[in-house]
Amino acid sequence: GQRKSMTLVVMEAINLILKENRLPLTTWRD
Repeated sequence: GQRKSMTLVVMEAINLILKENRLPLTTWRD
């Protein structure tokens, strides 16, 4: 259960960072 929780937290953190920086994933891959 902790692993899933960590994954969700990480994903949420990434989403927040992306929203704050307003940088799409395409920019990171590009």
